[in-house]
Amino acid sequence: MSLIIRPIQAAEYKLLKEFLYHAAFTPYSAFQLSQENVSKSEISIYTNDFGKKGDYGVVAVDDGQIIGMAWTRLISAFCHVDGKKPELVISVLPEHRRRGVGTSLLIYLFELLHRHGYQQTLLYVQKTNPAVQLFQRMGYRILRENIADFIMVKELGVNLREWKKEDAADLATAINSKKIQDNLRDGIPYPYTEKDADEFIDRMLTAEKDTQYTFAITYNNKAIGSIGAFRKDNVHRLTAELGYYIAEAYWGKGIITTAIRQICAFVFEHTDILRIFAEPLATNHASCRALEKAGFRVEGTLRQNAIKNGQVLDMTLYALLKNPAVRQLNVPDASAAMDLVWRVFSEFEAPSYSDEGILEFKTFINSDSIAEKISNGKLLIWGAFEDAKLVGVIAVRQPLHISLLFVDKQYHRRGIARKLLETALNATTHANAHERVTVHASPYAVEIYQRLGFVTVDTTRTMHGIRFTPMELLLKQ
Repeated sequence: MSLIIRPIQAAEYKLLKEFLYHAAFTPYSAFQLSQENVSKSEISIYTNDFGKKGDYGVVAVDDGQIIGMAWTRLISAFCHVDGKKPELVISVLPEHRRRGVGTSLLIYLFELLHRHGYQQTLLYVQKTNPAVQLFQRMGYRILRENIADFIMVKELGVNLREWKKEDAADLATAINSKKIQDNLRDGIPYPYTEKDADEFIDRMLTAEKDTQYTFAITYNNKAIGSIGAFRKDNVHRLTAELGYYIAEAYWGKGIITTAIRQICAFVFEHTDILRIFAEPLATNHASCRALEKAGFRVEGTLRQNAIKNGQVLDMTLYALLKNPAVRQLNVPDASAAMDLVWRVFSEFEAPSYSDEGILEFKTFINSDSIAEKISNGKLLIWGAFEDAKLVGVIAVRQPLHISLLFVDKQYHRRGIARKLLETALNATTHANAHERVTVHASPYAVEIYQRLGFVTVDTTRTMHGIRFTPMELLLKQ
């Protein structure tokens, strides 16, 4: 199975009723209803007019076929809580169940909801449904119950925060594992007691704040692990080493990758550190995969670099840089640049676009058309590169207007959009010829442009299916 998880597209909304039927009417269901009558039943509230504000969905695709869907809506339906927490529906075709499809859908959807500012999600499930165990594994807890059903709630997202003295018991439970300690540096007590945890937390709370940045990794408001970036000294003072672990019960859920992304974003945004590196044991494949998913690149193998449990072991050197190289793109670069733009657009922008808008945007970024505009000077494009990989794109046309600004998902919150903007402005604002730079910001991008200093100058509009807010950045005060 070559599974792909991606946001739902508007053309696929019509499939929601079919998947709702498979979610609601199963051998263990107390209800019986034909698939044809789903749209007439009370559960149709989960699908009718899908695509409104607050509707989010993802699909699982295998060999070109959609085999699973998960979506949420802001409704007061069976959960009857407050209508402010998105309510979940998940459905996998019967012949594709028990293959990890549901878990993959939930992980992707949770990240999507958390990015849009939601802190919790709800679901309604019959007690006899075997999926209850899946939901509990994914962090749902029972909020209310009646004779036959559970209403469950999940705290969304992995969060990093400062350690608290009351975390000692949770920390001791998390690290008191031989499997965890086999992949860490020596010197950590085993068995690991609550007293050991309390002493560790004291050290973290009193440590010099500009030399180490350490956090508790929390999940469902519970401390499940630790992560820290530790500044080196002398000529390496703008470099930090990364260290982390989480409790065994939370392995394999993408949590550590999310935590790595969060701490790197924090360090790059709030300090002068330019490079973060990690040296996991080469045998620690899970840690290596987590680093790679978080955007780290392999810089080499440190041969016979560690002695652990009496064995001489290799370590793999990974690093993540704050500032990738930026250069102007030429005609041959157009195809790769537009591939990146389309990939990021499909995940972050397309879910809120109509079919007309998606087609209009896809036509605009046709690589042949973009190459022609580059050739005749109607469009100037710069790309950000890390280890020869294109990770961000900005396109500008005259008078000074941003046509495109997209950054690869793995490189968000690293200042890449700001560096692309600064490079473009430095190259195009000559002799005070421009007083402002303008942009038509998509709904998703408005907040991003605000962080870059742009302000809204007109009401939101829709043209050819594309909804945008006119914004500008003043270059003269």
